[in-house]
Amino acid sequence: MFNHRHKKNKYFFVVIILLLVIIGLLIFIIVTGGKNSEKQTKSSSKTTQTTKISKESLKTIPQTMSSQQNSSTRLNERNYTESEKRAITNEFLLWASKRAEIGGMAVTTRFFDHGASGKGDWYALTPDWQAILVQRQDSSRQNSYSIQALGGVTFYTSKDGTLGQSDKVMTSALAAGYNEVADLGKPIIKYLLGDDGEIYEYHSSGSFTDGFYEMDDKGNRQENGRPIQTFTLSADTAAKKELQRILLQYNRK
Repeated sequence: MFNHRHKKNKYFFVVIILLLVIIGLLIFIIVTGGKNSEKQTKSSSKTTQTTKISKESLKTIPQTMSSQQNSSTRLNERNYTESEKRAITNEFLLWASKRAEIGGMAVTTRFFDHGASGKGDWYALTPDWQAILVQRQDSSRQNSYSIQALGGVTFYTSKDGTLGQSDKVMTSALAAGYNEVADLGKPIIKYLLGDDGEIYEYHSSGSFTDGFYEMDDKGNRQENGRPIQTFTLSADTAAKKELQRILLQYNRK
């Protein structure tokens, strides 16, 4: 009888232990599942928040680009008188003169010149072969250029050590070019001041006309028959900033 009761008690305790183990497992599963769910919720919330931030950031990019494009367009649509062009060039020259002194160079506004020519306009080329009007000779083509040069300057190393602004090249013969005043073994750099607010740059071989073309008498471009010479968009960000500062004064009027 005692053995029989002892066996029953033993089975009873085993059942109790099993129940406790099962209950413990259930509690563990419930608690663990809740924490995972909370982590997933937080992760989902962070992802949603990040997505919202990214979308907001993306929205501002086109607006910024549009603002920059509109600014360039306003500059480009402004028509400048000949007196304004001279004033813009002279103001830019004051800045360029200081830069030239620092770089051990001279600078002049005689960036372009030519002898006898036909009736066609003189122009330069952008890197993508757009024509930049440099000198108007054909009045019938008033609106045929997307870019016009407001003026320009040429940086060079003077043979006599002149630094900054110099007028010595103004008396040089056309055929001589920069040879009379410049060390041709060092860079001679022409800057075109575009009405679009860009600085267009050309490394000259020493001629007043290199980098430029003349339209024929019918207004057709004439780059054929000789190597194509294009200006590049200058990497001189300080020069571009100065030009745009000057142009904004006129665009506010």
